[in-house]
Amino acid sequence: MSEQEKVKTLLKEAVVYKNQGLFAQAKAKFSSALEVMTQNEVLRSNTTLISAIEEKLRDVDAILGDIDEETGAPELSEDIQELIKKSFAFSRDKEAAAIEGAMALAKFGQFDKALEEFNEILEYATLPVMVAKNIIRCHLTVSSPETAIEQFRTWAGGDRFSKEEMLHLREFLQGILESRGLDLEIPGGGESPESPPEGGDPEEDEMDISSVNIQLEDGVENPRSEEFPVELQSGATISIIVPASSREMVRMFKHGMRLPMIQCFSPIGFFPGSGTITGKTKVLEGPNRGDFMVDIKLDD
Repeated sequence: MSEQEKVKTLLKEAVVYKNQGLFAQAKAKFSSALEVMTQNEVLRSNTTLISAIEEKLRDVDAILGDIDEETGAPELSEDIQELIKKSFAFSRDKEAAAIEGAMALAKFGQFDKALEEFNEILEYATLPVMVAKNIIRCHLTVSSPETAIEQFRTWAGGDRFSKEEMLHLREFLQGILESRGLDLEIPGGGESPESPPEGGDPEEDEMDISSVNIQLEDGVENPRSEEFPVELQSGATISIIVPASSREMVRMFKHGMRLPMIQCFSPIGFFPGSGTITGKTKVLEGPNRGDFMVDIKLDD
């Protein structure tokens, strides 16, 4: 790849990251592009492009400064985190209750603690693929796509998952990245997972949803739709983040509200669906502090 092509690729990735709200990652890509430009004798003569990249960097820095001011509060205490885990762990089964507790932490924005919990559960989980998927989702929400890919690489070098499970996780990660407009290389071959043995794999019953498009009827003549990435999933229940700035939508989304028209996107295609809102939680900390995590139970 030539230096000019490298700059084009870096700028393209930076724009995608910025559009996805991954401002720290966008800044890193813009900075890398600027470094390549200034160190190349031919490219550094393009002062117009260099000025444009510097302007983009200033914009991202300003956004990051605002985010730092808004999310500068300390993490919740360990006692409060434990209370959240216990308050939202309803299952009698120990593993299911632990997963519910970890997902509750993520919903309140405690992603670092949720990741710690998910990784502990993964050591003994009877449904490790489902746990691994939520670890990937947490990495994508709180850090970066590269971190999620690095986590996948670590699993690929170990023996926690079978070959078929790793292929399934690779397909899952690939689907999420593509749904967010990210074209990144993931380690592993392009094979498709083998068909599960007769009787089926219980983890394969879960249809992975990477994003949803929800149609909202302001009126019969004026319908509109909004698309949301899926932040967490447990069976047929998915969780999306609704920005606090979308005040009308925050007010509209209430427990028990029916959503009759949901377009669901998965790694293998898309399909129409419907569902019911089963919960709405204000995110207390992290990159989505102040926003709302909305749970939707999809119909069979």
